[in-house]
Amino acid sequence: MDSKEFLTKHVEPGQEFLAGLISIDMVGHSKLAGADREKSETKAALESLLKHELKNEFAIILTWQGDGGIVLFDISRGCDELILFADRIRHLVPLFNRTKSILNKLPHRQEIILRIVCHAGSLVNQNGEPGELAGDTLNLLAKRDKEIGQPGYVVLTSEIYRRLLPEFQERCLFTNEHPAFGKIYTLDGKTALCSLHSNDRSSNNLKEWITATRQQRKFDRLLYFAYTNELLYDFLAYDLEGLEVKIIVRNWVVEHRDEESFNKILLQKGSEIDIKQRQWFKSDVIKVRAKEIYEKAIKMGMPIDMRFYDIPPLFNGAVLESHSDSSAAFIGIIKWEEFPEGGGSPYKLEEWPAMVLDGRDRIHAHLLQYLSSRFWESWNRGLTYEQVCKEEEKYELMKPAIVGKIWRFDDLPYLLVYPCRRISNRSFPVVAFEDLMAVRLVERFLNEYRVEVKHLNFELPDVLQGNWFPGEAIAKINDWPGHVVYICTKSVPPSLMASLLEQGFEYDICSVGTDSPYLQHRRRKEQVLSSPTDQVPPEPRDYSLIARLKRGGQEGYGYILAGIRAMGTWGAAEYLTDRSNLQALTHLVREEQFAAIIETIFNPDEHRIAETRLHLAPEYFGK
Repeated sequence: MDSKEFLTKHVEPGQEFLAGLISIDMVGHSKLAGADREKSETKAALESLLKHELKNEFAIILTWQGDGGIVLFDISRGCDELILFADRIRHLVPLFNRTKSILNKLPHRQEIILRIVCHAGSLVNQNGEPGELAGDTLNLLAKRDKEIGQPGYVVLTSEIYRRLLPEFQERCLFTNEHPAFGKIYTLDGKTALCSLHSNDRSSNNLKEWITATRQQRKFDRLLYFAYTNELLYDFLAYDLEGLEVKIIVRNWVVEHRDEESFNKILLQKGSEIDIKQRQWFKSDVIKVRAKEIYEKAIKMGMPIDMRFYDIPPLFNGAVLESHSDSSAAFIGIIKWEEFPEGGGSPYKLEEWPAMVLDGRDRIHAHLLQYLSSRFWESWNRGLTYEQVCKEEEKYELMKPAIVGKIWRFDDLPYLLVYPCRRISNRSFPVVAFEDLMAVRLVERFLNEYRVEVKHLNFELPDVLQGNWFPGEAIAKINDWPGHVVYICTKSVPPSLMASLLEQGFEYDICSVGTDSPYLQHRRRKEQVLSSPTDQVPPEPRDYSLIARLKRGGQEGYGYILAGIRAMGTWGAAEYLTDRSNLQALTHLVREEQFAAIIETIFNPDEHRIAETRLHLAPEYFGK
């Protein structure tokens, strides 16, 4: 039924009648990219779709101007059919967009968005001509529909809302109040429509989306979520002029640590042949690509900056933003597999679904704000390229191949032994502050290598004479199936010291528990080391003994970190957990069992260790 027939059959000329009106407008049609023919054919296809959907409705298209128009409904029996039609059109738009080259002929995967506004009021049929309908309702909708319309949604005024059945009213969300339209509602206002795209490593969908979206609207900044950087080098070949590009990528040093742990577990689970097929190696790719991008950006003078995050990768894709709060995204989530059948990294991007978000949609805009916030969280916590390079240098020093020449990393656990004592006005025994700092340093250091650490804290007797060491503590040490770290002179059992001296241990810990403890070299008797803190005036320095020994009759090694005073114990722990010191020590240590003397310089104003250094070179025993 054409417009004129509809009006002459159902409304007498000059008669006022109640009409339901739907304004349908293509958002941003003037900024669509493509040839005129592609755009006109797409608009014509949309008009044909609307006419097809109106065939069984008591309604007509009043006007259509290519990018939109107004549909008139007979609402004498209510507005339910009108709302059902508007809702159906809204849900057909994603289908229309997916029919590339059939209905939607726009290039670069562009999608149309409709703004649908529903209103009702009185009109006058002047002479049966649709173009000569009169009434404030029609004029208001034609001129001011954009003030209340929301891209991607069906918006309705109170004139429609009050004529709906309760089940439809329940689906409407009150949005705001307009001075001319009154109360405004959004149908299914808490539900957004979103298209999903399937991608793989060779997909160009993301690049095509960036190109098309930039042609439709102006953006100032590109936020790029990446995992390995594998596609980013080619990405820079795109025309990014006028865009500030910020990229977050996984820290390749952190990636390498995870690779080592992951591959170690695989080695324990399968044969060597299987492992060669399944090992995880991504850190080198991240590093190489990051270097390429960094150097290319400098050479081209492009405003590109990168940060490297240390958390597991979660998002992949891009967010476009503008200073005018316009935004859009093509974003996916990276899949995690604990032990992937195909091997390699547990973070998978072989096939990743991506959401296409448009900030003109109210709910999309909210999600985009959340995505942007997570980007900036990783950005603010991340490191620059130069900082990761320095971290890598430090990591090289941390490698078990180097550090393991002093500390053993053989899957055996470590036991940290340290004393406590009872003092007046305290309900429980306390640990000396310096000893506690030493314990924390050693524990944190071992944890970095994912070593299991346990504590043995024993209570000192009042007098340290004879065989004073608690028997229960000795039993626990002897039963320990791993390595033992003795922290401070009072944690070394006299029986252990006697055994070491029998093996030719060069240093004797003398006068333990007295006011004047000291270290004495057994062969060079004149070489006695007292604590400079006992001098007059006292100096903020101390000496400490560090040693590594075989545990007689048990697995593992023993380590002694014992200062003459507590300050020296703290300094010994500082020295043996510093990678640079360990690297230097590895060049000096030639045998398994050794002992050396460390000097610690203390900063009393800041109450911290200022410096630790080797005072007497390693000497060996037990040959």
